[in-house]
Amino acid sequence: SGDNVMITFVNDDLKVKLNEKDLMVVNQDVVKVELQQKQNKYFDGVRFAEPCYREDLKSMSRYFNPPLDYSSVE
Repeated sequence: SGDNVMITFVNDDLKVKLNEKDLMVVNQDVVKVELQQKQNKYFDGVRFAEPCYREDLKSMSRYFNPPLDYSSVE
C-alpha cells in the first residue's frame, strides 16, 4: 500500500521502523544464538547440492544435442 518498512541491525538488536516511526526493537536471544552456533558445528564444511565435474564421467565425454533425459536410450 506504499508503506515503507526499514529493518536495521544495531549492535545485537534488530530495529524495525514503519514509515519512519519506530515500531519495535527485537532483542537477540542469547540462548538461541548459542544453540545455533552449536548446531552449525555439525555442518561445518558440508556442501549441499554442489555440482562436481569429473573428467572420467561417461556422460561428460561427449556433447548431446538435444540433452539427455530420462527417456533417452543409447
